[in-house]
Amino acid sequence: MWVWLGTEREAHVDDQPHTQAAQAVVILEGGMSADKEIISDLGKIHSRILSRQKRILNQNSYNLPIYLSGENTMQQYLTQMLDQVTASIPNLFTALVILLLSLYLARLISNLLKNALTKRSTSPGVTHLLAQTLRWTIVTFGIISALQRFFDVTAFLAGLGIIGFTIGFALQDVMKNFAAGIILLIQKPFREGDAITVTDFDGTVLSIDLRTTEIKTFDGRIVILPNADVLAHAIVNYTRADRRRVELPISVAYSSNPEQVRRIILDLILSVPGFVSEPAPQVAFHTFNDLSIGLTVYFWIDTKLTNPVVARDAAITKIKEAFEKQNVKIPYAMPAVQVQSKK
Repeated sequence: MWVWLGTEREAHVDDQPHTQAAQAVVILEGGMSADKEIISDLGKIHSRILSRQKRILNQNSYNLPIYLSGENTMQQYLTQMLDQVTASIPNLFTALVILLLSLYLARLISNLLKNALTKRSTSPGVTHLLAQTLRWTIVTFGIISALQRFFDVTAFLAGLGIIGFTIGFALQDVMKNFAAGIILLIQKPFREGDAITVTDFDGTVLSIDLRTTEIKTFDGRIVILPNADVLAHAIVNYTRADRRRVELPISVAYSSNPEQVRRIILDLILSVPGFVSEPAPQVAFHTFNDLSIGLTVYFWIDTKLTNPVVARDAAITKIKEAFEKQNVKIPYAMPAVQVQSKK
């Protein structure tokens, strides 16, 4: 057990401020006990120190408190702790409200996003990924806001920002393709099985992932395209178009009757598989060539019934047969062969 007793007072000696103090330190070996005689002796020592100080200063002095390392110190510590807990109750309540509100909003908004993506027939895996990402993002902001009630999280957020910037810079290509994949899966400019043209590749879509799109071209090649490249270029979706226009260039001889040629072609087009009457087919003459008159046949087909390749093949076959029956000539260049004989 130790005891510190002391007094301190500013006095004036020869009109100059002067500080004098008297103090005493008593160190007792052994354990702490409730001995009345020891407490009484300590009180007497303290009284004698105060009397001596009064005689020196001839003034009233300030009494300094007695600090004991026993029950009094523990009581002060518990009192301070209780005061701190009591003072932090409003902040604790506010932080709890913020956390509960963030959990509620995270669940509500993630469910709204999930329902919106489900209506767009988005892949279940992508729907779950985006919903959970949004949900935990809101919860994280709620936790940070709650912690802000107790201490400054600016340094912590700055550290997270630096780490995020470093990771993002290192993985910028991967993240770019990932973001493009999410946009493609949400907007759905094409689906698996669609016939498309993108970045000079024509083919059927086999799969759409978060990073790449796989296409099987019409000549049998498998092409894996980064989603960032797919999103950055024009996409032509043939499957979504329920109708396609077929253009068929033809040449006939100058001796042919244009109206007869037009009538023959329009009659034959009606029997092409998948032909639709609206918009109406057209035969347009447009060029005088060296040996022929150039014309183009325009007609529309239903892509659900046929495709442009099959429709073009059927149209050319039928037109050639009709031209042969009606004696409509299709001119072609004949090479001139010159033979010289030696005499």
